[in-house]
Amino acid sequence: MPDITSQFVDVAAWVDSNRTDPVAHRRRQAQHIVLNAIAALHPSYSLYLKGGLLLGLIHQSPRMTIDVDLTAGFPARAHIDKTVHEVLNDALQPAADRLGYVGAQVEVERVQTRPRGIDIEEADFPALRIWILYVSGPAGRRKKDRVRLDVSFSEPALHRADVIDIGNGIELHTYSLVDVIAEKYRALLQQVVRRRTRRQDVYDLDHLLARYSYDIATRREILMTMRDKCRARRIEADVHSLDDPEIRSRVEGEWEKIALETGALPAFDQCFEAVRRFYRALPWDESG
Repeated sequence: MPDITSQFVDVAAWVDSNRTDPVAHRRRQAQHIVLNAIAALHPSYSLYLKGGLLLGLIHQSPRMTIDVDLTAGFPARAHIDKTVHEVLNDALQPAADRLGYVGAQVEVERVQTRPRGIDIEEADFPALRIWILYVSGPAGRRKKDRVRLDVSFSEPALHRADVIDIGNGIELHTYSLVDVIAEKYRALLQQVVRRRTRRQDVYDLDHLLARYSYDIATRREILMTMRDKCRARRIEADVHSLDDPEIRSRVEGEWEKIALETGALPAFDQCFEAVRRFYRALPWDESG
């Protein structure tokens, strides 16, 4: 497995590479500002990047969303929604100014606790959903765009947090490759319990498994980390868990939507089988 710790990522170049699509370009500008603001909060409010944006920036996945998925390294205490609203809002506009987005205005529009209607301190798996409003463009032609942040709490400790330099020495903390793969397998196995469909995880896993090689030590780390993540969600994973036909049918039922997200539609059977084969080949006989 490659060592991606302390890697430099030219986020400014990534933003500019999408100038032909004005809407996508503005959204990338907003994401650029958000990433810089999040980095400025560390270590008091540590947030670790994961999800589609991380896969696009680090692992060159063609599937990137405008949402920013994060795990919090601090607890979901009372009024954490108000605290995060305040500290993040204070960091956003200075980040836009540092990055040279002249005339841009950026602020936290609203923060919602999840699950809704439950005290966040009492929820099993609390989260925050945050909407960021980004206003840009010349006077008379101002455009409004929004980026959504999903922040999850009470996650198991990361196997390893990577650090990436996103420009000007600004460091952003992210999930390691081991944690990304382990979490995506956990999400696949949890589909049936949560009655959700996770087509993107099969696509992402197939991309990551084909992109890198994995020695036996790394496979042990993936299995150990995945089982920890599963147990935190009250799932006992075993070598046969991914053979559940309902998992396969849930993913296959929405597989065609991958084409809308990536511009291409890989063969479902080939992708799912690669993901299942890697899962079954993990060193289960060594794991308790």
